[in-house]
Amino acid sequence: MVFNFTLQDSTSSDTTLTELRSACAGADQGQALFAWATVPGLKALIDTQEIQDLLLAGSLDMIIGTDAVTNEATVRYARTLVGLYPSLSIRFFLHDEKWFFHPKTAWFTAPSGAVTIVTGSGNLTRWGLTENWEAAVRTELSQIEAANLISKFDLWAARHASQLHTANDPAVLERAIKNRPVERAAFSQLRPTELKPDSDLQATGTPNEPWLLTELTKNRKNHVTLAPMFSQASFSGNVATNYFGFQENPQTVISIYPVNDQGMITGEQITPIRFKPASTNYYFELNAYAGMDYPAAGRPIAAFRRIAADRFLYAVLLPGEDGFDDLFDLCYSKPGVDGNRANQMRRAYFSDTEIATHWPDNPIMSLDQI
Repeated sequence: MVFNFTLQDSTSSDTTLTELRSACAGADQGQALFAWATVPGLKALIDTQEIQDLLLAGSLDMIIGTDAVTNEATVRYARTLVGLYPSLSIRFFLHDEKWFFHPKTAWFTAPSGAVTIVTGSGNLTRWGLTENWEAAVRTELSQIEAANLISKFDLWAARHASQLHTANDPAVLERAIKNRPVERAAFSQLRPTELKPDSDLQATGTPNEPWLLTELTKNRKNHVTLAPMFSQASFSGNVATNYFGFQENPQTVISIYPVNDQGMITGEQITPIRFKPASTNYYFELNAYAGMDYPAAGRPIAAFRRIAADRFLYAVLLPGEDGFDDLFDLCYSKPGVDGNRANQMRRAYFSDTEIATHWPDNPIMSLDQI
């Protein structure tokens, strides 16, 4: 009998994800149930070699809950995945009861018929799979135990068939849009935690849209390389006032939070918005990118996502980086807020739905929470 118990923390080499990989190795059929998921969590699992081999040799059926965390970006990413992998099924559990759908378990069947199951506390999020304090148990089942497991699942799935919806079902997206892990995840990482997002900043078709995509200009030179840098983000008075809330007196101070490609906030920067009368530019520093040279070709693009009137998450992508082409196309998909003159930096406002549709694996909207 194979039995392995893992206690995961952020420094562990043995994690929920490694247990899932071990259970899946050599399998040709898989089944998984998770209470909720995020894009980084889905990506972390599907991109493993063991799951890739399974999808090539057999099939994987996943059921994901929508009671919390599973957001619009996750559903749109799931739609992309099932389009890429014919052997992958992702269904979402929708219900109207007060109870939570809360399992975290997966089992895999080898060609020999052997079944290995992993059950634990971690959800299908980056934190749940590799970072949180979690526990997971991997067990190889006897033939009788495996038959009992599959029989019980089949009965459960039949009983709840009306509550299991494909990723392409509009009802799934409608439910997922109600979950905003971007805001909850951000505030779970920030202090003080009692601050709440400004829900009135979600109006459609105005500068109050939560997202701003903007190209970044060249600014002062790196004293070592003598190349121009881009860590000073400049804006028109229109953008500074209507999006960032600039006021001249008293001087406006905002908090900005860089988000890395793993969907983690990497710091807090409290910065004033400054004004250059000579150039009529409003600007603030992006300390996370201080000292970085401006790319030789193309322009960096910054994506800001407002989570409160004076708080903004942001990420900067450079030409050639994963996701840059999607971000560039999105940035140029609508008229710029300052016009479309040649050589002018393109800036445009976007809703969560527009971002999730065209850039579902962006690190900001994919912030893990639990």
